[in-house]
Amino acid sequence: MNNPMTETVDELAYYKTFQKYLMTQVEVGEPVPVIGKPNISHHKIKITASNTAPTIGWPRIVFTGVGLSIANPNSISPTRLNMQIRRPESTIKFDDIPWHSDEKAQQLSTTRYERVSGQQFSEFTESERQQGEILYPGQSVCFELEVSSKVIPYLSFRIDSTISRRNLFHQEHVIEIPDTYTQPLVVEAFRAFNSIEFHQTLRSIITSMPAFNNETTLANIQTFAGELPQAMANLKGIQTNINEIFHKYEFPWLQAHLRAGFVYLDQIHKALANMQEALASNKQENIIERAKAIKMLEKLALVLNQETEALMLKYNISDENANYRYRSYRLV
Repeated sequence: MNNPMTETVDELAYYKTFQKYLMTQVEVGEPVPVIGKPNISHHKIKITASNTAPTIGWPRIVFTGVGLSIANPNSISPTRLNMQIRRPESTIKFDDIPWHSDEKAQQLSTTRYERVSGQQFSEFTESERQQGEILYPGQSVCFELEVSSKVIPYLSFRIDSTISRRNLFHQEHVIEIPDTYTQPLVVEAFRAFNSIEFHQTLRSIITSMPAFNNETTLANIQTFAGELPQAMANLKGIQTNINEIFHKYEFPWLQAHLRAGFVYLDQIHKALANMQEALASNKQENIIERAKAIKMLEKLALVLNQETEALMLKYNISDENANYRYRSYRLV
């Protein structure tokens, strides 16, 4: 026979697991003397509340009404408290791939849905917005107080909040159009993307770039310097081609990937411009540094290829169908 009390405790245990995601921390600064009052000192107290829940899609644990309370506030003069709230900021850190932190690429890769009825589904109620701070996974809020040293032993704080039911229980079911209708155009779009000569300019520059050592002649350097303007012009021409394909195919995932390619070419153009400046300065250390930076761009080329291949796998497109040429590709 089941024990009702045990069942209740087990059910409550499930909800209590959410509590562990709201982490709190308190820091008490060193005493600072008050100017003109040698016998009085103040401490700065920093209290941080962080939402450490996973950033995966569902269930999304969002804390609302996050606020700081002080025990027995009547016993503390308000003049001794100086509260400053920092708005929550995302703690997500991007890697060193430039298009991963490109705002336009991020917008394009985020699918936005609008209800055909014109109705809007709000993530929060108006009341939830007014009750305190809202913390998404990976966000935090910091409360700073300045108090007299005499008050510190009597202080006690509490952070309280609630879980957003609208986020926790929100349901989404994405419905895709059958492949029969989409696959032909998807294949065509991939072929258009793979027709772009993303890597030829960089490969040509790296191949022709002198070693910039004792065996490098002035003629070698002048020949290489003469190739840079044309290479930079080629990059701009390729970006024009990208824009044409961007406006021809309206798949958001393709446009986001085209944007990645555009940013990749921007990085190459910037590196070549920096090399031009270094050559003009005639400082060997600057030239060698810029040459290393150009060679390091091979990493971006490999990442762009990997992301292209991941998209092809997602949409079940073969190398042959997409005219893909960069499988296991190396610049040099």
